[in-house]
Amino acid sequence: YDHKNQSKMPGMHLKHYAPRVPFMVTSSVEELLKQSDQKNIGLLLFSRTIDHPSVSHIEILSRNANLKEAASNLSAAMHRLDQTVVDLIMAE
Repeated sequence: YDHKNQSKMPGMHLKHYAPRVPFMVTSSVEELLKQSDQKNIGLLLFSRTIDHPSVSHIEILSRNANLKEAASNLSAAMHRLDQTVVDLIMAE
């Protein structure tokens, strides 16, 4: 790692963002929602939305299912969810 020429690449910085809210990654948000007893959940989803009574905030990374767009929106979406009053963030 070159401290003078800090890389713009993820994972190459001395410090990394970590959400203050518990963060779970899953291949099936629907299944995790069924198992969860949390009532104030934020979702981080690729391109679709989910309607569930326990979900209070949703961030969609790319409504067009574009991977480049989703990747560029990921950090900001995580920060926005972390700044809400959710008790748990689920990401798919």
